[in-house]
Amino acid sequence: MLTAEGGVWPLNGGECSSAQQGDPRFRPADQLPTRPRIVHRREHLVADRPAESALSEIYLIAGPAGSGKTTLGLALANALGVPSLDLDDVTLGLVQQFLGDNPQHDEPSALGMLREARYELLAARAAECIEADPSVTLVLIAPFTTEKSSQEGWRAWAGRLGVPESALHLVWLDLPPQVRLERLAERGATRDATVLATAGGGTPLPDPVRPVVPHVSVDARLPVADQVRSVLQRFGNASARP
Repeated sequence: MLTAEGGVWPLNGGECSSAQQGDPRFRPADQLPTRPRIVHRREHLVADRPAESALSEIYLIAGPAGSGKTTLGLALANALGVPSLDLDDVTLGLVQQFLGDNPQHDEPSALGMLREARYELLAARAAECIEADPSVTLVLIAPFTTEKSSQEGWRAWAGRLGVPESALHLVWLDLPPQVRLERLAERGATRDATVLATAGGGTPLPDPVRPVVPHVSVDARLPVADQVRSVLQRFGNASARP
């Protein structure tokens, strides 16, 4: 169970993916168990693995709001034929229950208050996948703002997943502020209302918090297929489908 202000939410079992069944952008990992065991902390498992065993590869797709994290993450997972976990999808029930129990809060404030609980849930779901198959390749989709902002935060995130830092492949989606603003306006999400209102008053978008840890930058204006190709060329994953 995960506890946050306003309530308690159970971790849901299920296939190692936050994508909907039948989504053509995602290929499920059929070999994973239906209801894997929940694990919150797995630091000890790294040391327990035999030296010759294959370790997980974890792709983390990050970027500011409107950069296309979900689009790239799903396309990359599809190209690799591996599971993906999207922070928004994994924690949708948590956020909805919080808003139902606390109608005085809007979505942006709820996301801020639930920040730690949401990332704990994402880490736990990812840890399920890794424990089910310690050599799994996995795509995680989230801003990772705190985790990528310091070496200590990055090391702590690897520890929460129970993998070495070398297993983490961070992809940062980069795009100009004006293009980002246009994308935010086009998608019209409730969480973006404050940012759009501020920008409409002439205030420029704040600069996103860029990673200070090893990463590959991808131009978010490129076609998605070219973005995927850039990621695979950088990390040299031989398991991608042609």
